[in-house]
Amino acid sequence: MEGKLVWKGRMLFEGETDVTGKTVLIDAHPHHGGQGVAATPMEHLLLAVAGCTALDVVAILRKMKQELREYWVEIHAERHPEHPPTLHKGGADSPLQRREPGPSGAGESGQTLG
Repeated sequence: MEGKLVWKGRMLFEGETDVTGKTVLIDAHPHHGGQGVAATPMEHLLLAVAGCTALDVVAILRKMKQELREYWVEIHAERHPEHPPTLHKGGADSPLQRREPGPSGAGESGQTLG
């Protein structure tokens, strides 16, 4: 996998990978010189972790022939206040609701994963 990040001015960047060719914008907060038009790198990182979790859970439930009614991932992390900024002390909750109970009670309606 390869990617490229191109500076678009001020603190705005456009990124693209060779996998899908889709682009994402990355910006800094306005108080750090950004325009506030896109998520920050740390926000992208946090959502990437949630996205990996969500895709895995949905794929597993589909293999188990489970039909989801509702699902989301709530993720949180504390950001180190000093430079360099790092994320620490994080966690995620993944509540889900299925249409009907599955084998052996897997993924009971309203169950929280995580």
